[in-house]
Amino acid sequence: MNLTRLLSLSAGLALLVGCATPVEVKQALATKDQAYGDNQQLMEQYRALVESANSRYINWHRYLKQLEMLDLAVEWATTNPEPSGGEAGAKYADIAKTVLGDKIVGLVNEIRLKKLLPRKGSDGKEIFSEGKNEGDMTRLVQRLPGLVMQISEKADADASSLTKQLDLSAFDEYRTNVEALRRLNAMVKRYLDIDVTVKRDDVKQLADAIKTLR
Repeated sequence: MNLTRLLSLSAGLALLVGCATPVEVKQALATKDQAYGDNQQLMEQYRALVESANSRYINWHRYLKQLEMLDLAVEWATTNPEPSGGEAGAKYADIAKTVLGDKIVGLVNEIRLKKLLPRKGSDGKEIFSEGKNEGDMTRLVQRLPGLVMQISEKADADASSLTKQLDLSAFDEYRTNVEALRRLNAMVKRYLDIDVTVKRDDVKQLADAIKTLR
């Protein structure tokens, strides 16, 4: 209910009653306010439940992304994954680049085992360079902590982007609307609590004022 309708209700009640407001009217306003409060509390509980579920989903998503990127990075650092040629091979390299990102691909290229052939993407540009690491695994193991750190940072960035997509603004908007309704309801109640006779001229002035809001 908007402000104009509420003010119109107040003016109508004053005109019809002309004196002390009936107890039933005040009780109805109190009941309505209680209903607003109950609805808001229920929505806040539901918001908390959704927020908790979103948090668990994001944490699980981050964990899976870390595993996926680490598996891909180690795979490309130590092998030349199949398919290795043709359109299918190029698409597989494209997928790895999309998942890992340029920075992690660069780290993988620094530790690729010797004799691993370069791999190009669908656009013909090289993604994974020819391996130059001698193959004793020492250098690869030494660089793993830095690789894991970069993977963790990218997983966090992906999770942050996902968090922004899980929008909870509808709950906040609902809270704002209910709070506004409760304030308007309180305004009407305070007006009716005055319990004095309202002159017809005053009612007319109030009605005229309402018209200016439309």
